[in-house]
Amino acid sequence: MKATLLACLFFISFLASAQEDAATLYVTAKEYFLKGEFEKGLPLAEKAAEKAKTQIGETTSDYGTIINLLGLFYVKTQQYTKAEPLFVQARAIKQKFEGEEGADYITITENLVWVYLKLQQYSKAEPLYLKLREIKQKLLGEDHPGYAAAINDLGVLYFYMGQYSKAEPLLLQSATIRKKALGENDPDYATSMNILAAIYAQTGYYEKADLLYNQSLAVQKKILEPNSPDIANTLSNYAALCQEMGLYEKAENMLLQAKNIYAVNPGTNSTEYASALNNLGACYLYMSRYDKAEPLFLETKEIRRKVLGENSPAYANSLNNLAELYTEMGQFDKAESFYLQTIEIRKQSLGELHPDYVTSLSNYGLFLFKSGKDFSQATWLCTEAALKRKKIFGENSTDYAISLNNLAMLYKSSAQAAKSEQYYLQAAAILKKTVGEFSAPYATTISNLAISYAETGQYKKAEPYLIQTAAIRKKILGEKNRDYAVSLVNLAGNYSDMEMYAKAEPLYLQSNKIIIENILNTFSILSEKEKTSFLEGDLMVADYNNSFLYNYPRSSATFVKNNFDLQLVYKSMSLTDTRNMLNAVMQSKDTAIRRIFSEWQANKNILTKQSSLPAEKRRPDITAIQTLTEQQEKELNRRSADFRSQQEALRITSAEVQKSLDNDEAAIEFVKFWLYTNKKWTDTVLYAAYLLRKTDSVPQFVVLCNEKQLQQVFDNAGKNTTAMVNSFYRGLDIEKQQPAQLGAELYKLIWAPLEPHLKGIKKVS
Repeated sequence: MKATLLACLFFISFLASAQEDAATLYVTAKEYFLKGEFEKGLPLAEKAAEKAKTQIGETTSDYGTIINLLGLFYVKTQQYTKAEPLFVQARAIKQKFEGEEGADYITITENLVWVYLKLQQYSKAEPLYLKLREIKQKLLGEDHPGYAAAINDLGVLYFYMGQYSKAEPLLLQSATIRKKALGENDPDYATSMNILAAIYAQTGYYEKADLLYNQSLAVQKKILEPNSPDIANTLSNYAALCQEMGLYEKAENMLLQAKNIYAVNPGTNSTEYASALNNLGACYLYMSRYDKAEPLFLETKEIRRKVLGENSPAYANSLNNLAELYTEMGQFDKAESFYLQTIEIRKQSLGELHPDYVTSLSNYGLFLFKSGKDFSQATWLCTEAALKRKKIFGENSTDYAISLNNLAMLYKSSAQAAKSEQYYLQAAAILKKTVGEFSAPYATTISNLAISYAETGQYKKAEPYLIQTAAIRKKILGEKNRDYAVSLVNLAGNYSDMEMYAKAEPLYLQSNKIIIENILNTFSILSEKEKTSFLEGDLMVADYNNSFLYNYPRSSATFVKNNFDLQLVYKSMSLTDTRNMLNAVMQSKDTAIRRIFSEWQANKNILTKQSSLPAEKRRPDITAIQTLTEQQEKELNRRSADFRSQQEALRITSAEVQKSLDNDEAAIEFVKFWLYTNKKWTDTVLYAAYLLRKTDSVPQFVVLCNEKQLQQVFDNAGKNTTAMVNSFYRGLDIEKQQPAQLGAELYKLIWAPLEPHLKGIKKVS
């Protein structure tokens, strides 16, 4: 849309009523603009506008032309707040002289609406786009490419506003007009396909988006030069889709292609090249490849500083990305410096009531809180962000409710329970009104409130909110959703604290089944970073489960067996060998295997994303995708031994382990977990073992010792305790070991608790 805007700019070749000085400045400034030398041309345009005030007057048509040019310079240097009043004034002047159907009036209106898009002032942009559509419909007719451009721009606005149901028909209509008027091999038609692809990507129709991006690229490669920036732009958008689909290597390859194109056209000192570097860096950040992300972000920053200046929003975005990178890397001093610079630049360039500036305040406040640097400053920043969001969006807005949630979290952490409760309740009331009770934001808020009550011992107060959270998530997300499983864990934990173990156990059992199914469904499509996050989150659930067994020895056989199965899945997921099997599939020499695997990953990703959405927002063809995915999985199992091995490794159960044992063998799975007992998390890490014999009806859970005791034994061994325990007992021949050889302390900590359960056992595996 931006390229179309600049292509249709109207410039007068001379100023009929202007004296030489203002005219010369204007013409020279315009030449710099057309050459893309904005820093050189801007001061001349400013001087031309200033002199024109006295030389030709502020109410003349030519004055409107001059300040329109100055506004365009401000747009190009990202000084949008300076551009807006100039376009408003120029538009009013042109309306007076030529009416609403004049070419200058239309062009300046397009310039103004572009500024509103950049400032995210969508409510101001919408009536202008509707007016432009009306004017072009009247002047050009509905079959004209100019009318297609107008409805395309309106569709893009609705896309930015997240109103996809409004955007799609407009963009489809625009594409149809362009196809008919211009043909399929036209750049504007390719642009229409690009934007439609973005809509489908956002709404989960990845295969539609994939098809359109492919078609758009095919058209562009056919009619454009190989180093066309339009091709690079499509590659960048396509790469974003690939990241959503979990195809990270494909995304990386496309971003590298885009970078190489922009390096040639328009060159390495351009904003386009800087954006390409930034996108590639963001991809690496997402993949946790920090060593590759950092130099790209730094280079982006330097280009934007040189081309746009240190007060531009794009430069601020680069600083913000570096802040996030260094936060991820644990380099908090560097991160803080960049957060502070981002805030100051956005304040100057966008103003204190711009959403991006407010987000900067919130981000920095949360950073200070999470890094433990300055709680009082964090609270002040988040309070400021809340007040500004209230002013920008209103007190009944989701954005304001999010700020209240952040404040509630901060006050909860500082043991200011009354304030925390107040903000959670206020946020919940707003969300109930704006998005309704059966919504994810409302469920999250009342869940946070319930956890806050539980942490202060108000279990009875917490219970109804936890029950409501689980009911909401079950209804809108379904019984197999991971967030629903977390709700069950929270409710179970609350019952455990109330010592109502019989109520807690079935909830833990149900959540475990959901978690296992989620691991099996998603492991193969996660990035390494996502796998790590997945494990970290679910290991907290494992800590709850093992603590429950510690606190409630009368747990049912079903629960013990189910928890042992969960431990086996975690172990398989964390093993390098399991991950290497997937790499082998991706690098198979059989192109059919690679193709099917890629399609299978994409479909698994679609299913995972769709399952996280409320039922009414899910795609209607989800069952068909599920069927296709199952067929692809069967085909991969048939064709690829590596894929088959990976799937089997993740599906090991206690029943299969038991089946492989001889009568004189036992299987032991060692676990360690943070102990939750007496209604709180302790600083104790316990070691335990799940022990299974051929004749056991259920695995036995045996508590061994705590980590500090074990570490004393292994301090001189140069290994961590878990590695020592696991390596020591794998394949151990019981008959050849004596307590004296094991060491008295080690025997007492590890072997003595297990020995009563190993009578008649000759080998542990």
